[in-house]
Amino acid sequence: MPNKTVTLRDVAARARVSSTTASVVLGDRGPEFRIAADTIARVRAAAEHLGYQASGGRRRRNRTALWSVFVPSDVDVLPARTFLDGVSAYLEDRQIAVTCALVVFERGHLRDKLRWMSPEVLGGAVLVGLDDDDVAFVEGGDVQIPVVLYNRTARNAPSVMVDELGVGHMAATHFLARGIDRFVVAGPRLVTSATSLRLAGFSGALVAAGGALQPDTLLERIIVGDDQTLDTDRLVAASGRRGIFVLTDTVLPAVMAALDSAGTEVPASTEVISYGNGAISGLLHPSVTTATVPMHAMGEECAATLDRAVRQPGASREARRVFQAEMVIRDSSPAVP
Repeated sequence: MPNKTVTLRDVAARARVSSTTASVVLGDRGPEFRIAADTIARVRAAAEHLGYQASGGRRRRNRTALWSVFVPSDVDVLPARTFLDGVSAYLEDRQIAVTCALVVFERGHLRDKLRWMSPEVLGGAVLVGLDDDDVAFVEGGDVQIPVVLYNRTARNAPSVMVDELGVGHMAATHFLARGIDRFVVAGPRLVTSATSLRLAGFSGALVAAGGALQPDTLLERIIVGDDQTLDTDRLVAASGRRGIFVLTDTVLPAVMAALDSAGTEVPASTEVISYGNGAISGLLHPSVTTATVPMHAMGEECAATLDRAVRQPGASREARRVFQAEMVIRDSSPAVP
């Protein structure tokens, strides 16, 4: 078969791999994208057998010309944009010639975006809001570009984590310093590793406080349903000043609506701290004190981690950077006197 009739697709078909994999191997970038040695050998053997020659006039793309931040469709737009701005700020400050784009996917179906995760398209990606199925997809080896996971871990991929225990501890410590001695935790029915850690940090801080506190009796748990319904009577039944810790701001509207309908005075009789700094916090009255990660700074940190992964493939696959949250004081739980 003459050389000019042999295409990359022909090589891929003979080697039983995708055209993207064949392109990476024949571009001498197989190890960079963790392609197995036997696959590399098979692709090269197929190319030699078919007499494949890459076009001498074809210009190789800049492999770092485009990065993407992948976010689920159910993530609030404003925090996602702030995160993306942080990534862009890192690139601009260091004069790295990379454009960063936002790609939306359905949570649990990251695999549907595989065509984006090609070295022919992207130089790297930050993956936000993954569930277990998405993590399994990343670990499956089909992703052939450097990736960084936000607040999840996967084999052979660096992560930037939120100190979720610290979030819960921070909220409880703030309530205690405000003189509150009765507590409610409100969260969604679906328990995640993040919400579990926040609850553990909150409970742990109460236990560490000692004294007259008895977390088993003073810590009430309220479940908010998928339809944003909750047991209002239980939420407002306790006497005395209370502190309500909302594990995620996705259920915050339901909690605040229940308090409002019951005529509960915030912060006079009940104080509220929520995890997350979604747009809802700025729309409610009173506005809600939050324990949250500064998304712009988190975007910069993820960009720095991805930059290292792109420049030094394999060197930081197991890197784990823990990022601290901060308290943003608003009306619902004022500053410590």
